[in-house]
Amino acid sequence: PAGFLNDLSTAQDQREVVEVANRWLAHIVPSERSSIALVTDDQSRLEVHAVGENFAIDSGKPLPISETLIGQCFRERKPINVAELATVGKIDTEALVAGGLQSTLLAPLVAGDQCLGTLNVASARKGFFRDSDRDFLSSAASLIAAFMRIHQQVHDEQERARTDPLTGELNRFAIVEVLDGLLSAESRLQPSVLYIDMDGFKAINDGHGHHVGDEVLRQTVARIREIAGPAHAIGRLGGDEVLVVVSNDTNCEIARSLADQIVQRCAAPVRVDLSVIEPRLSIGIASPHLPGMNVDAVLVQADQAMYVAKSSEDWVVVADDTIRARAEMLRVVDSDLDEALANGEVSFHYQPVRNIETGVLESAEALLRWNHPTLGPIPPPLLIEQIDITGRTVAFTKWCINTIGAQWKQLQKTVPERADMRVAINLTANQLQWSNYAEAHMAMLERTGLRARDVIVEVVESEQITEGDPAEATLRELASKSVFISLDDFGTGHNALRYFAMFPIHEIKFDRSLISNIVDNDMVRSIVAGMCRIANSLGVQTLAEGIETEAELQLCKDLKFLHGQGYLLGRPMPFDSFVELAAGSTFATELAA
Repeated sequence: PAGFLNDLSTAQDQREVVEVANRWLAHIVPSERSSIALVTDDQSRLEVHAVGENFAIDSGKPLPISETLIGQCFRERKPINVAELATVGKIDTEALVAGGLQSTLLAPLVAGDQCLGTLNVASARKGFFRDSDRDFLSSAASLIAAFMRIHQQVHDEQERARTDPLTGELNRFAIVEVLDGLLSAESRLQPSVLYIDMDGFKAINDGHGHHVGDEVLRQTVARIREIAGPAHAIGRLGGDEVLVVVSNDTNCEIARSLADQIVQRCAAPVRVDLSVIEPRLSIGIASPHLPGMNVDAVLVQADQAMYVAKSSEDWVVVADDTIRARAEMLRVVDSDLDEALANGEVSFHYQPVRNIETGVLESAEALLRWNHPTLGPIPPPLLIEQIDITGRTVAFTKWCINTIGAQWKQLQKTVPERADMRVAINLTANQLQWSNYAEAHMAMLERTGLRARDVIVEVVESEQITEGDPAEATLRELASKSVFISLDDFGTGHNALRYFAMFPIHEIKFDRSLISNIVDNDMVRSIVAGMCRIANSLGVQTLAEGIETEAELQLCKDLKFLHGQGYLLGRPMPFDSFVELAAGSTFATELAA
């Protein structure tokens, strides 16, 4: 009937197709009872479904494919017309006879090369169904199977789109959707999240191979699922980051208990081929502490708590007010950064670098500054961290070198007598990993007319640069083009001496933590003196950072430092102020001020 086809066409899923089948069966083939049997996911049994009270069998459990008539129809994929049920003697026919039925007609639900189940009608009269009834039922079964298959394919595609292929759990989109639903205005639940990260995952991939890393991650997530059970949603955010969502968890008590169990369970070694890996997890926990909090805010809090756990001896950290404040700052930075870069809200201040012996202003270090209209000054490390997290590293690096290059060219034009002064640009390991950095740096020099010596590349976070990685190649390429390379934070425990063998270094900057102790600590003074002698013997320039007292300045002179910077020698200042300083200020007048 036309209504039957229309109802099938408008069904939204397999469940509605089954409802349509049951609703129309009695109209397609007249009968006292009807049902639809669907094969279970493991293909081992057939489950009878019906809508309302019009059902043929209500066993309360799936029926076996063997020893049943519907199983025979399913296996043979052919219609079966039984004129007298009492003569068959199978499990399902005996139930039909006990219900007062005497004949039955079954048709397989075949779509392509797959049989999904059977369509069944039964009558209280013997020999009730004719060949025309079989043809009608078979046609109806083909239509129903086709629509069921379409909906199954759509469902499978949707599941694949929501599933992480490695772990079998939800992917980022799907787990965020789950959390978003729990945070919606309609939900009255108090969810919490566990933000889980595997420490040293990159080292596992690099040392043992990505196939080992993948298997370690897969087994770790399987262990997390064992602990979490079916009650809690799990999703892979990407890489080695996993999120567990607890739907209702006042004060994060459930999350904390789960985290402790997960840490303990996942500490057991994972064996992959000949490799034995002992995973260490860091877990951050957070929940919406204010009404109306969105997914991003909760995730940033949990992520920040996880980083606190990673950098401390605590494997599990619950977000507190301090972490929440930092997370809120990161969230605002993310939302406002692009506009702030465009409108000049983010800028550079320049700190003077002077010749230690003569006091002559010889260069400056460009220092990032952002005074947010509502949050106030944003700490540069936090800003850089968020730039890296949000994938803005390359765009931000281009902005940095182009901004500094343009301003330094302006200074040379404004104060041509100081055209020999240089400027240092700070670059993190992540920025130096960009394979086109050297090309972009040289293009900036050509565009502005600056010389290679005019812009110093100052390497920060040098401990993250390993031998043979792209950052080392970038530094070597820059040095080959006569760009001056300065190593920041020398002497802070990063094993900086090894970098002399990795890439060309023209200057080392002794960290404030050393300079502040050279006056009162004989051992530190001896160490600094020794390192200065080594640098001088290698032809490497030395710079003392953080000079704040006359005593420190005098000792830096005695130790033969070439350059110095610090509040005593000049505080960071806006570009226009630095231009004025370069044009007219002297070392003596500045100290007097």
